[in-house]
Amino acid sequence: MSFIWSDLSTYSPEKAQKFYSASMGWSFPAATQETLQADYSLCFNGKTPVAGIYPMPEFFRTINMPSFWMSYIQVPSIHATFELAASLGARCELEPAPFDEQSLYALIRDPAGAGFTLYEGPGFLPAAEHTAHSSNCNHELHVDSIEAVRDFYGKLFGWSIIPDPHDSARYHIFESP
Repeated sequence: MSFIWSDLSTYSPEKAQKFYSASMGWSFPAATQETLQADYSLCFNGKTPVAGIYPMPEFFRTINMPSFWMSYIQVPSIHATFELAASLGARCELEPAPFDEQSLYALIRDPAGAGFTLYEGPGFLPAAEHTAHSSNCNHELHVDSIEAVRDFYGKLFGWSIIPDPHDSARYHIFESP
């Protein structure tokens, strides 16, 4: 199970687009938006979509949630993964729901409170293009204690969490083959 996508929920998509255009060289072709929700913009690195940007949902506006990036993790069975996450102590924010005609998504918070999206369906990019064109190559989780999440991610995704031999406060997560 791998990270496959990220998108930004923000109060000002227009400002975010200007920022990421200037800082990352991303473009936002209007013609690509026709098949998506009207308020969801794809970010392109050249001709390759690398992320999305959309307006902060109303619920998050009411609680003054700051703008945030959300990571998507592709799973083979969203219902089984969602149930397992709940049994392992996750806070399940949004039960599996249609993402589009072929896909499902669900929102989870791990036992330490970090959020992520489960995704079942075809990937957004072929695996080879992730490495060559996107910035979805390195994800970090900052927690007070690795023990709060070690078993959760190990049991949920089969990931191994290994101490960094050069930094005792840092760990590396390896996906199972």
